[in-house]
Amino acid sequence: MRVDAERNRERIVAAARDAFCEHGLDVPVDEIARRAGVGVGALYRRYPNREGLIAAAFEAKMASYAGAVRKALADPDPWSGFCDYVKDVCAMQAADRGFTDVLTMTFPAAKRFEADRDRAFADFAVLLSETKTSFLPPIGGML
Repeated sequence: MRVDAERNRERIVAAARDAFCEHGLDVPVDEIARRAGVGVGALYRRYPNREGLIAAAFEAKMASYAGAVRKALADPDPWSGFCDYVKDVCAMQAADRGFTDVLTMTFPAAKRFEADRDRAFADFAVLLSETKTSFLPPIGGML
């Protein structure tokens, strides 16, 4: 990719990230292009559809989301790990209006994004299982 094209891509992604964070996913594309300092045509050449732009804007946040689950799983106390995970994810969602919606969307063309989300969901299922298991009474301890 040419240097100027890469610079435009970075500006578009940063502008989209900020706009989605502030206003949610319904921000008009022309507003994102204006914030990035590029024409709408330049934005569409790089991101021909909204889904690709959204996935690019949230790729780092999705990696952080997946990291929050891995961090929780590494905690030797499952309940503590679960509580920290909930706090981390709630903070992520409170700070970014678009992120909550992104968690429920799919982006088949964004392989790394999808892989991070799939890994996070699978790890979350393990975390829930470990948390649940840590609160079950021993077999002989039931009344």
